[in-house]
Parts: sequence; C-alpha cells; structure tokens
Amino acid sequence: MGTVLVPRLIVADLERSTDYYTSMFGLTLDHLTEFSSPGLREASLVGEGGTVVLILMESEKEPVQPRPGFPLVLEIDDLAAVLSEVRSAEGKVLVEPLSWGELTLADIVDPDGYLIELVGGGKVPLTPGGETVRAAHPVPHIHEVWPAVASV
Repeated sequence: MGTVLVPRLIVADLERSTDYYTSMFGLTLDHLTEFSSPGLREASLVGEGGTVVLILMESEKEPVQPRPGFPLVLEIDDLAAVLSEVRSAEGKVLVEPLSWGELTLADIVDPDGYLIELVGGGKVPLTPGGETVRAAHPVPHIHEVWPAVASV
C-alpha cells in the first residue's frame, strides 16, 4: 500500500516562496537540497511537530503549474491575522471568510498562483471507517471561483 508523504509545489523563486510559507503560515525551513543535474533546488518546510509538510521545488526544466480546483488546504490558528498579512503583502484573497459550522473558510492565492484554502476555528471534520457522509457543500460557489486562479 502506498502512503502520501507530502505535497511538492514547483515555484519560480525558491527564496520568495520559502519566505512566503514561513512568514504567512509559521512553517519552518528544515533544509535545502541542491541537485547538480538537472538544476533543481528544494526547500523542505516543517510544521509544528517537526514533520516535513511541504516541499517547494525550483527547476530549470519544470514550469510552475498551478492547478485550479486542487487547493493546498491549511488549518490556521488565527485566520483573521493570516488574511490581514496576505492583504498587507498585496496578496490575493479569492474567497472572503465564510462560516461552516464552527469552521471558517477562506481561499487565497500564493505568489506562483497556487490556490490555498485556509480553515480556521478547529479541525477539518474527517469521518474514518469508510462510511459515506452526505452533507451540503459549505461553499458551493467556490467551484466557480477556482478557475479564476488560472488567470492570476
């Protein structure tokens, strides 16, 4: 059986993206890896527990490839503070905060155009055991907004 390890995003400027994810979301740079061929560099970022949660990759051969509709989902302790920081850095907020039960959701775009869904107010509810859960979508119009990411 396979195990999902960590998302890897291809970025245009490794230093800029590393600074963005560490300053905006409190991730920490664990280490840099520089490959001599074919001109790749990676930054491994860790979360609170010291586990690598995101790898940023800069490549001479791979273009940046944001995919609308496939967000990076981050649980945030202080959503209002993060959104304020995004705005002060002239970042783009695609979806303003919306309530979904105890949670608050918002969508932003990183400097390379990747969609980030922010979740504040608690843990994302996941139902173990393989049971089908039927629920109203918390933000159905989000699927109309996501294609706008491609034009950022």
